[in-house]
Amino acid sequence: MAPQPNLVLTLTMNPSLDKSTETGRVSPNRKLRCQGILQEPGGGGINVSRVLRRLGQSTTAAYVCGGARGNELARLLEEEDVAQCPIPIESPIRESLMVMETISNQQYRFSFPGPRLEASEVERCIAAMRALAPESRVIVLSGSLPPGVPSSFYGRLITELASENRAVVLDTSGEALKEALGSPVFLIKPNLGEFEDLVGKSLPDDRAIADAARRLIDESSVEHVVVSLGAGGVAVSWGDRFERIASPTVPIRSRVGAGDSAVAGMAYGLAHKMNVYEAAQLGVAAGAATVMSPGTHLCRSSDVERLYRDMTGRVLSERGRSG
Repeated sequence: MAPQPNLVLTLTMNPSLDKSTETGRVSPNRKLRCQGILQEPGGGGINVSRVLRRLGQSTTAAYVCGGARGNELARLLEEEDVAQCPIPIESPIRESLMVMETISNQQYRFSFPGPRLEASEVERCIAAMRALAPESRVIVLSGSLPPGVPSSFYGRLITELASENRAVVLDTSGEALKEALGSPVFLIKPNLGEFEDLVGKSLPDDRAIADAARRLIDESSVEHVVVSLGAGGVAVSWGDRFERIASPTVPIRSRVGAGDSAVAGMAYGLAHKMNVYEAAQLGVAAGAATVMSPGTHLCRSSDVERLYRDMTGRVLSERGRSG
């Protein structure tokens, strides 16, 4: 079936060209012989768009793009049929490396620094998003900010782009998240450690998480808080309501991209007018489906649909599928 209109727009300010390989054992001071190498597009918003395409939802992935690695990332996205808006910058984008140690089935992940953006390049990103936003129902701002981009960037962008007919989902951490709280954010999705850092204290149980989320919603411009709890699922807070959604038990092959997949599931749900609780259920299913996938591979749509059906008893409506 034909994909849907571009209801979801994503932005990745610090994309990467992700490389993955495997070796028998990781040990110091010796040459490690690896078995092949896989290259894939990487970065929060880019992964969100990749998963959305697998769910049959067309999407536009906006991202900064520079150097040979940026050109390769664009080529890989084209192969996956992801509509894209590369925003040109002078410096090359970063790369990351994931090494699987086969003897232990442990992953070693190495992430390198991103490019430094000039002030004019930051303004170019703002202008690109302003031009793309009118056709979008959901905007996902995801990932870290590279050097040269002020921590106030996401807050400024949200203020410009948010509207009554458009939901902005923010998935970042640290100062970039803190400085966005005064802007009209529809939903934030920190993991538990990031949320504890945001509120400045340990949150040992659901009651503590619920109280902290309710206080944050009361004292900021954030409408919904979804806290990722890893294998424990997610905690969803809105208004004075709090719900815990358990994650299905699946074989763990890799956790790479699971958080981005969860955001993609939620963005899909919001774009198709699910309420936040229902969208979070789909997000949990998408995250769990990616955990089932080896290496840096993201989820398969068939796994997402099966897990969602098992969790909810509902079937995703046939709005179109790909991948």
